[in-house]
Amino acid sequence: MQRCNIAKRQLLCPFVLTFQEGGRNVEINRKILKVGIFLIGALVVLGYVGVYLLTLEEPVFIEHYIEEQLYTGDQQGPRQAYVELYYITNVNDKRVVSKVDFPEYPDIQIPVSEYGMHGGFTMFSDGQQQLPGTIEGRYNMRTVYLEFAFGEDYQDAESIEITEAIVHLSDGSVFETEIGSINFHFDEPRSEMLESRGSSGSSYRTDMEFIARADVELIGLESPFLTLIDENLEMTINGRDYHEMNGMEIEEGKRVFIQTKIGNADGIEEDFRYLKLRPKLRFISEDSKEETVSLIVGWYRSPEYDFIEILQYLQQKGAL
Repeated sequence: MQRCNIAKRQLLCPFVLTFQEGGRNVEINRKILKVGIFLIGALVVLGYVGVYLLTLEEPVFIEHYIEEQLYTGDQQGPRQAYVELYYITNVNDKRVVSKVDFPEYPDIQIPVSEYGMHGGFTMFSDGQQQLPGTIEGRYNMRTVYLEFAFGEDYQDAESIEITEAIVHLSDGSVFETEIGSINFHFDEPRSEMLESRGSSGSSYRTDMEFIARADVELIGLESPFLTLIDENLEMTINGRDYHEMNGMEIEEGKRVFIQTKIGNADGIEEDFRYLKLRPKLRFISEDSKEETVSLIVGWYRSPEYDFIEILQYLQQKGAL
């Protein structure tokens, strides 16, 4: 009988060991499954946290420094200027800017659009158009097009400056923001002593040419924004640095060739500045008649920033 029991145990032993090993494998698989579920859950939570941390509470407008020269002369009707403003919003933001007010000049009421001017500044609802802007990661870089028209109320104004905007979105929400500085200069008629012969340029370089219709002497260059880029601005007038131009004499019939070039920005905030400068070149004739011509100096970088640049900028601005 004892030998029989021993024989049975020997016969059943492989099956018992196999069952025990199978149990351990099941337990290991269960632990792997639990760890996998935990990791997936953690990644989902981190994903939601990441989206939350990267979400803007409201759109962020970049800094704009814009000069627009509006000549008076014998022009009939309002003097017009077209301005572009750039802002950053969330990638899933389906709202568009429907109206912009200016607390410094509440009487200015202008048409706005995020779909361009369309040859007459036709307004579209956001339901009729594909969502505008350039998408980078979690963000969308948008452009707002504005058409300013200054009528009789500004007939005697020399200049106005706009630094703040009240922005209305298509869902009815409203927020106030700083936009930098937009300067409109209402100038006298175009110069008779320096005649423009054209200009050409790219994002960072501009060439301009004038012909002197009288003997003139250059006496200065004026712009409220030159100090913003003075260290990065290279400007020459007939080959001479613009800092040394005062007293330069130009004979009648001679050309004035002006070249400008803007270097790289110093830091992420400067890189996101939009500059469109129109400094005034001042000069005087032999009979002491003083005139100005408007130059073109721009930092026309298109809104083609990548996700990391936008993220760095928003963190630097304290928007996240």
